[in-house]
Amino acid sequence: MSFIENAKKLKKEKGYTTNELSKMCGIPLGTLSKLFSGIIEEPKLSAAIAIAKALDTTVDSLSEITEGTYTAEERDLIAKYRKLD
Repeated sequence: MSFIENAKKLKKEKGYTTNELSKMCGIPLGTLSKLFSGIIEEPKLSAAIAIAKALDTTVDSLSEITEGTYTAEERDLIAKYRKLD
């Protein structure tokens, strides 16, 4: 899957609308809609970072650069782990 496909999947899993995600990551709704519809094929790095942060994940994870893929439950556990002091 591509970065955008993974972002759309995670957005859906978390129950966010595109409008909510737009506000969370600071990317204009029109730009985000174009990304999710495929009009814009790949996001700029700054947009990718903002989307990943808003979805509480990493660019690597959304890009599947790291080995393996994680379930939604595994991503949630990783996110909780990273917040520990």
